[in-house]
Amino acid sequence: MAGSNARMNRREFLEVTAGAGLAAATLAVPGLTLADAAAKRPNIIYVFADQHRAASVGCYGDTQVRTPHMDALAKQGLRLTSAISNTPVCCPYRASLMSGLNCPHNRVMRNGLVGRFDHKRDPVLGRTFAKAGYACAYIGKWHLGDVSIDPGDPRRLGFDDYWAANVSEHNYYKWTYHTGKGQAVKGEGFYRPQMETDLAMQWLRRRPKDKPFCLFVSWGPPHTPWRAPREYAAHYTKMTLRKNVPQDKARSVLRNHIQYNGLIEGLDVQLGRLLAELDKLGLTKDTIIVYTADHGEMMGSHGWYKKRRPHRESLEVPFIVRWPGRVKPGATSDAILSAHDVFPTLAGLAGLKVPAGLDGQDASGILLGRADARQREHDYITLISDRAYVPTWKGVRTPRYTYARSKDGPWVLFDRREDPYETTNLVKTAPKVAKELEDLTAQYMRRYGDTTW
Repeated sequence: MAGSNARMNRREFLEVTAGAGLAAATLAVPGLTLADAAAKRPNIIYVFADQHRAASVGCYGDTQVRTPHMDALAKQGLRLTSAISNTPVCCPYRASLMSGLNCPHNRVMRNGLVGRFDHKRDPVLGRTFAKAGYACAYIGKWHLGDVSIDPGDPRRLGFDDYWAANVSEHNYYKWTYHTGKGQAVKGEGFYRPQMETDLAMQWLRRRPKDKPFCLFVSWGPPHTPWRAPREYAAHYTKMTLRKNVPQDKARSVLRNHIQYNGLIEGLDVQLGRLLAELDKLGLTKDTIIVYTADHGEMMGSHGWYKKRRPHRESLEVPFIVRWPGRVKPGATSDAILSAHDVFPTLAGLAGLKVPAGLDGQDASGILLGRADARQREHDYITLISDRAYVPTWKGVRTPRYTYARSKDGPWVLFDRREDPYETTNLVKTAPKVAKELEDLTAQYMRRYGDTTW
């Protein structure tokens, strides 16, 4: 397949790629055999969508979108209600996810800055798990640089056992994936998340059986373009929009929201297939599975689309985690979980030593329901804007408030407890709170050296 750009059908693609990378070497921790690791450590599957906001999941209160498998996963595990994307754009989230650093520290604060990410630095998520004896696989959208790379290349960040990566395409009916340097495979005609899920299922069947595994699956929807499979979009012809969608925008928002929900339902179907495969392979009990997203989507709220804003539709993401026998079924937590917390939290759940020097905190105690688990009191949110409709902003998120300032001064302050739809900006009418959060923002700016406007 080397150097190939031939168009292939789905079956051919699966046959060609299913075994790729399985022979890549994995480093073991001194004194720990791979058999020991397999026996003692849980498997991990981290599934994340692109631009799926928390507000558009059934178990998060949306009675219209059809997400039965996500909802069932929440009943079998724990649902976080304050998981956030600190810099709500694709590349910054992925840089924080892999590095455990907030964006001013990993230097990727907007999509155009992806070239600043230091792929050779350690620790990063994939290499940390690989060195602990895990088989590490990555499938789907990457968006952290070149994907035409072989096992062992530092740009794969340790995901050397299997690799089927897409740069950042968002055509869900045509696709190009890379399994190594010069190994490009193209296809079309079926729903891309279905193919990605097929690849994940194929790899689970053929994975190295003497190691625990760490599998990341990155789905492109429900990011634009909003063109869902017809059988899913057909369920949403009659919808009620969120209370903060302006009436003069309602018609166009409804048209787009139908497609957005259809894309989400399509993901839920694929999640159901993946969960069923885990059952079939007897892996459910020993596997931690997470469903989440890289950031949200405004979808007409306050008259805006996409992300990049410090509003909850943009910042808040679903975060559902199941680990049978360890995570309490049906549990919820309002603890703040930031993007850079994911790496140390997964390490904590797996029983790995959490690397030093990370900005993120190990929240595994929260997920496991430990009474002494430490929760964040607040965290930093920030974005360098590359769009005229939103300024560069810096701020903080607390359990109750969201605050952000622009270069010109205080910009927004929302009391989410009293005003869940963020319809009233308190930045001028609650000066004491605004001043406290402005001071806290300034402290974070100094801590991270974040002075770019």
